[in-house]
Amino acid sequence: MEGVSEPAFVLRLVPYGESDLVVTLLSQERGLFPAMAKAARKSRKRFGGALELFSRVNAVAGRGRGSGMAMLKESTAVSSREGIRGNVLKTAMASSWAEVTCLRVEEGQGGELFDLFDFALSALDEEPPGGLDAHLFFLVRFLSAMGLMPRLVSCAACGDFDGDRKADPALYDSGNWYAWLSGVNYARVGPWAWALTNATPVAADFDGDRLQDLAMVADGQWYVAFSSTAYQTIVGPHTFDVSGGVPLAADF
Repeated sequence: MEGVSEPAFVLRLVPYGESDLVVTLLSQERGLFPAMAKAARKSRKRFGGALELFSRVNAVAGRGRGSGMAMLKESTAVSSREGIRGNVLKTAMASSWAEVTCLRVEEGQGGELFDLFDFALSALDEEPPGGLDAHLFFLVRFLSAMGLMPRLVSCAACGDFDGDRKADPALYDSGNWYAWLSGVNYARVGPWAWALTNATPVAADFDGDRLQDLAMVADGQWYVAFSSTAYQTIVGPHTFDVSGGVPLAADF
């Protein structure tokens, strides 16, 4: 907002000329934006040490000449985050947050990330050295905000389900298998229902017909549905006297 103080986080500092700084800020109103801080490196009195990385500040930025970069007129520190900058690991974590934000978010966008930075930086500042809770929290929430959140309740697999020698993507979700067949322009087939919980899905050719079969592994027991029966008949269980192992299907 032009000429009005607004809360923002300092995400990047780049020296410019002999005494200036290009400061990348994140605010709720403007989102991500760069601003020129004149003489910020030459005199600390101008901004009073309120341009430290990861700090929350109250910033007043005005328009530059023409359509140029905004000019940072004032900056007052609200939270300095010294606990982050004083620890190498914490600094590395916060730096990665700032970097990925600057890479993924366009100028003028990302205002919705302000609250995420506010919470995550506060948590990281107070977290014991070596802790990863704040880092993992930020990454998961950031991926979700970017539309890249992984599906943690589903498992994907690939294999040739239609015999055209091309991999077809498959997905196991909430007790059902689905496949998208390359031979029919990736049309979806399924679902094939399984009455198993807490099982690990595996796709492989178990009967040698060059078509993927569907398998599930639960509590050390294997169950297989063969392609030759259109995945309608489940064979098993095949019991292994091993607990805690990782299921793997291959021609050994």
